Formats: sequence, structure tokens, C-alpha cells
Amino acid sequence: MRRRSAGLLILVAVLVTACSAPDGDDPVVGRLEELRTARAGLADARRGLAAAEAGGDDDAATRGRVVEARAAFERAYRRYQSLLAAFLENALTERPRAASTRDALSWYTDEAVINARETLARGGDPARVESSLATVVRYHDLAGVTLPPALARVRADARQAARGRTTQAAPPAGR
Repeated sequence: MRRRSAGLLILVAVLVTACSAPDGDDPVVGRLEELRTARAGLADARRGLAAAEAGGDDDAATRGRVVEARAAFERAYRRYQSLLAAFLENALTERPRAASTRDALSWYTDEAVINARETLARGGDPARVESSLATVVRYHDLAGVTLPPALARVRADARQAARGRTTQAAPPAGR
């Protein structure tokens, strides 16, 4: 019984600490700002990769810049996706209809569409793409948000490709 009481006290202390913020500090706003910063970092890394790949020369220095730019892009992408997934996991359960949730869901959807188009253009598994996009659709349902046309289009492309009528989506510019 004492263990249960101690565990409950610890749980209450953790919840009080997690839910309390100094006056004027909203933890959601802080996490959303961190997410915006990571998103801007990803956009910068994406532009850097595109510039390195457009370098033109096929010498060792250019190849080295492309390798470095790709590594920077991958780090920025992983960081952004990690922050975005953590934010959405919490936001979709606790405040699915909040503006911050809709913003993060929009960003998540943008990346999902880009990835789906790239995967289909490379001849990747359309059934896997469609499954991934179905998850994004469920998130929109949870948040009560209308599906963006780009998501609906790429999902239709994935379904069509999965049925064997391969119509590959063109890869997006800038990625």
C-alpha cells in the first residue's frame, strides 16, 4: 500500500510540474516555436542540398559538398520529424481542434505529401505510401480538418499505382 501511495505522489508531482508554467509561459507556445525553428532549419537545409546538387561540376569538391549538404539535410529532417511527431502525438489527444494542432498537422501533411511523391516517383512501394497517407487522413479526421487537395491527389496516385496502373506523381520542386 505504501508503494502505491508513493507512486501516486510521484505521479501527482510530475503532473503538477508538467502542467504548471510560470505566469505568461505557455508550454504549447514554446514547443510550437521550437517546431517552427526546426521547420525553418529544414527549409534551409533543403535549399542547401538543392544548391549543392545543382553545383554542376562532377569533381571531388562538389561531391563532398553534396555529401555534407545531404547529411545536414538528413539531420534537420530527423530533428524536425521527431519534434513534429512528439507535438502531434500530444496535441491530437489533448487539443485536437486547437490552432496550434492544425498548424502542426498542416506541416506534417506537407512533408507527408513531399515524401509520398518522391517515393512514387522513385518507384517505391505504393501500398506502403497509401498506408502512410491513410494515417495522415486519420489525423485530419481527429482534428476535424478538411483534407488538403494535394494530400487527396497523392493518395489517389498511390492507390492507382498500387492497383498496377502506375501513374507516378512528379517529385516536388526543391527537394
